[in-house]
Amino acid sequence: MSGNIDRYGRARTPQNLIPRVPTRHSPSYYTRTTASYNPGFWERINDFFESIGDWFEDILDGAIDFFYEKLIPVLAVLAIIGAVIGGIVIWINEGFWEFVLYVILIAIFGAIIAYAATAALVVLGFIVYWILKILRYIFYNAITFFITVVVVVGIVIGVANSAPAQNTKPQTTTTTAAYTTYYCNASSLNVRSYASTNAPIIGKLRRGDTIKVYSINNGFAKIEYKGKTGYVSERYITPY
Repeated sequence: MSGNIDRYGRARTPQNLIPRVPTRHSPSYYTRTTASYNPGFWERINDFFESIGDWFEDILDGAIDFFYEKLIPVLAVLAIIGAVIGGIVIWINEGFWEFVLYVILIAIFGAIIAYAATAALVVLGFIVYWILKILRYIFYNAITFFITVVVVVGIVIGVANSAPAQNTKPQTTTTTAAYTTYYCNASSLNVRSYASTNAPIIGKLRRGDTIKVYSINNGFAKIEYKGKTGYVSERYITPY
């Protein structure tokens, strides 16, 4: 970028420029003086998101170096040290041939474990790399950030609208009480409103009449009588 042109394509006068050391994110040798230029609201918003994106890029570079130059070598060295210490302890406590067996097992299973652990770290590094990469491009500038927000909101609304609607209408279930069929064995049997000999009489049964008995308690049977609930003496009914 020319020293006389700012990042937005505007001309700048030499007296308003001050030298500075270039960086990776700001390669120009000159910058604006605060007295000569006051950025607008949108430019400040844009610079804010660009600074976040640059921060993610710095983390991305550091994360790759950490995984492949520090973490994996350090874990490998620790595993080797642990294997050597274990071998020495076995040789001292168990003997030479147990040590030989230990070395063989370490050579076989240690290689498998080391390969699996390295593969897991590589996969983890790959995942972290792409997460940071995506975040870097989301915060590339204000436009990319707001586009991402609009896309995410659209996806959420689309998923919510495509979900099957729940039927909020309460479901009514009809349950039928269990009963046993009885018949009346008396010439005339009073049907009362509740289980007591002092209860009002609501009807009568004749010999041979069949009734539905739902329960029997304290010598009275709870029955259905002309669509209502009634009670009769247990002594005068017999299972059908």
